[in-house]
Amino acid sequence: MVDHFLGILENVSEIIVNMPLKHGYSFDILSYHDLENILLAIEGDGWQYSCEYDHLYNYFDVKGRQDNYVIITQNQSQNGDHLDYILETFEKMRLFKPGNIRLIYYCCHDEIQEGDLDGSVASVSSTMSSEIIFTDDNSFYDIKVEEIPELLDFLNNFTLPLKHDYLQLAYETYQKTFEIKDKNLSFLVSMIGIELLLNPSHIEITHRVSRNAAVLIGKNKDESIEIYERMKKLYGIRSKIVHGELMRVDSEVHLKEIRSYLKESIQESTKLNISKQELMFELNTYGFTNY
Repeated sequence: MVDHFLGILENVSEIIVNMPLKHGYSFDILSYHDLENILLAIEGDGWQYSCEYDHLYNYFDVKGRQDNYVIITQNQSQNGDHLDYILETFEKMRLFKPGNIRLIYYCCHDEIQEGDLDGSVASVSSTMSSEIIFTDDNSFYDIKVEEIPELLDFLNNFTLPLKHDYLQLAYETYQKTFEIKDKNLSFLVSMIGIELLLNPSHIEITHRVSRNAAVLIGKNKDESIEIYERMKKLYGIRSKIVHGELMRVDSEVHLKEIRSYLKESIQESTKLNISKQELMFELNTYGFTNY
């Protein structure tokens, strides 16, 4: 009976082990040596030579075989299959704070016996998900210990699916930006997410979306003015990409910036939890200093 779960995480520090999970899941840290032995028991001696695991093997090369690795485990025989829970948790974590925390490998396997760890016995069965999407987005999920209580509160209170279709679509668009390999395309998709939330019409799009973002997420007049000016510049980059001029310089900086604006806009719009028509009315009514 396949009743255990193992996942290997990427782009996150060991601090994440301080975060509790539900449904019997837990974070842990393993040395490369211990992790390699487990993979030998699960996948057999030849796993390193299978093209199916190229990304995982390359990850070990880049990170280093002297380093520790963050994993996630669960005894499914006691708790059932809740993989959707952990994948949704990672999505919500990315909305709480940017960073491409993700699984680069996961499988369900039988209990590993002590004799399986010498590499000579590969009797445990496994299933690696074919749904993992490998991208070049290695933005680090830099969570701090003092942020974990706030993160847990966010995870408990942010309920999916969102009540309004435009909010749910913007949320799904934000998550897609972490799955797209090309940074120019990811930038454009982030802009689409912003427009889903903040574009009231096809007239004066740059001004209207930039102003709405500034009013919605700016904490004071100075910050709102800065967001307004930055959004207009980002729209200029969007226009260049649409007309065939690809970003080369500072592409990661621009992507990080627009993605952050999208994240904050989703958070604030979700708090208001009103229709898009009502949101557009509110943002049009208020100025930079009194929303």
